[in-house]
Amino acid sequence: MMRYLLLALLLPLFAHSQKTYDFKEAELKTRRLIYSAPDSALVVIKRTLAQKGKLHDTIYGNTYNLYGMYYGMKGNPDSSIYYFKKSLTYIDEHPRNKVRSLLNLSIAYRNKGDYSTAIKLAQDVVDINEKIDNEIGVGMAYGEIASSYNLMNEYDKSIDYLLRAVNILKKQKGNKQLPAVKQKLANTYLKKENFDFALDLYKECLVDFKAMGADKNYYMTLLNMGEAYIHKHQLGSAKNVLSEAAQGLEKFGDKEVLGITYSKVGNLERQLKNNAKAIANYDKAFKYLLQTKSPHLVRIGSEYIDLLNFSGNFALAKDIIAKIDASKKIQVANDLDRMVYQKAVAVTYAQTNEDKKAIEAFKNAVVMMDSLAIKEKKEDVKEVQAKFQTAEQREKNIKLAENNETLQNTIATEKRSGYFI
Repeated sequence: MMRYLLLALLLPLFAHSQKTYDFKEAELKTRRLIYSAPDSALVVIKRTLAQKGKLHDTIYGNTYNLYGMYYGMKGNPDSSIYYFKKSLTYIDEHPRNKVRSLLNLSIAYRNKGDYSTAIKLAQDVVDINEKIDNEIGVGMAYGEIASSYNLMNEYDKSIDYLLRAVNILKKQKGNKQLPAVKQKLANTYLKKENFDFALDLYKECLVDFKAMGADKNYYMTLLNMGEAYIHKHQLGSAKNVLSEAAQGLEKFGDKEVLGITYSKVGNLERQLKNNAKAIANYDKAFKYLLQTKSPHLVRIGSEYIDLLNFSGNFALAKDIIAKIDASKKIQVANDLDRMVYQKAVAVTYAQTNEDKKAIEAFKNAVVMMDSLAIKEKKEDVKEVQAKFQTAEQREKNIKLAENNETLQNTIATEKRSGYFI
């Protein structure tokens, strides 16, 4: 009798423990965690996929999209691509879900260095969003297209798409995607050496990303600010932001981003005339980038070779050259990076009396310079960016406070970043 009584008491407890799994809450929790604690987000992702029974296609599609985002945060574009493609197999008939995974797939291809595929996919997202009247989605896709053109050094196209994106997104007060687009615009100004305006935009982005809990975007912004400060010879400020960025980015384990980070620290140490520390940081950076087969390997490797040439360490410089050549990343590098690489290589061989190799490298550098000259557009890109800068500065004092206040209200209920969606 006592045994049956115990069983009767246990049954309600067992039944109570078998609560219905809340898929919506699990997705929201994952999105909150993915940008600040990706490993914790992965626990929720795996728990969702482990639920028994036939789940709705959108649950599978959204969860595999988050799985791809996890690998994006960890700097593994190949795994990101795999899971984004898997996500798309479930949501082809659900366009609002589809555009999220498709745009993330575009970002993953861009991170892999396949810019033409990234642009094509992002344009597909534009087309779908226009059909479903999703104006914000169009603006986000324009921002990602701009990022690809920026990395291809086609700044005129990058600025054009960024202006389109800003004009769309700024209509939506408190839009959580606007800070990410402003970050991309700042990146373009950084490339065009308009450091003051880039820093102004970066500082605005820092406030937004901090409030949104978008930790990785926050530290990436600090990283780019460090580069701007180096160019402005404000080395103390550069050291502060780069130290914070390096410490913050370590927790994500994204080896490519860490490679970029330590290259900037190496550049700073070189400016401070700490050559031994500069070499140590560039060496760490190069190993990370080589391991991840990063498209940034050629440019950062070139900086490392130039530093080694300056330090008279030509044997190590030749070893770095051999590793870059073996990686075959030179074949997919843009013309500017190839030119910088060939110039550094030429100096190495000239200093080691390998005249034929030096002459060949100098010739290749000249070819790249000619190619860059041909690609220069008649439109004055600096004039285009100046027009935006003037308009932006005029509006900033009036609208920035209002926009920031609205953003603060929005992020209280919706803490998400525009880096992935």
